[in-house]
Amino acid sequence: MDAAAGDRGGAAGQRLVTQRAGLSLVTDSLPRLHRTADSLVVAWGGYVSDAQLREKALRMALRVPTDSLNPVLDRLSMLGRARNRTVSRTDVTEHMVDVQARLANLRVVRDRLRAYLQQAPQMSDVVTLERELARVQGEIDALEARQRHLASQVALAEVSLDAERPRVLGPLGWLVVGVGKVIEKLFVIR
Repeated sequence: MDAAAGDRGGAAGQRLVTQRAGLSLVTDSLPRLHRTADSLVVAWGGYVSDAQLREKALRMALRVPTDSLNPVLDRLSMLGRARNRTVSRTDVTEHMVDVQARLANLRVVRDRLRAYLQQAPQMSDVVTLERELARVQGEIDALEARQRHLASQVALAEVSLDAERPRVLGPLGWLVVGVGKVIEKLFVIR
């Protein structure tokens, strides 16, 4: 068993979990919600990765520390009328362990190739070893990037905030709603 396989993502028994949340609000002031959500997320140690403010809708992609996810969602929910709130979690411990094991193995191969390169007697061997060394180093770089990405996903939860202004019915709208309620009472008593 290699050292990377023994380290199961940090502390023994610790699971690595990514979190995603969605929050849908109705609010009278989209610009105020935009400003408040931005400052709230920054105050909790996160950041806004994308924001689109339009006349009738706001969409924000937020990243917040995982341990602050629920308090941030609670605070954001107070900024309007919440229509929908979801949280999903994905365990990525096995992915991280796999990446760590592959990295450890590739580093051993890279070190062997470097040692062989020092002892290569012919130029053709040097060229072949350098080509293989470059390929292995490329795989190591890609896996290290994947490892950093997974660590970032575990550390910061993704929050998708969608908001819209409330719909205001005109006179005909109220008439249709009223007729609808009367028709409903004809078919459903309770």
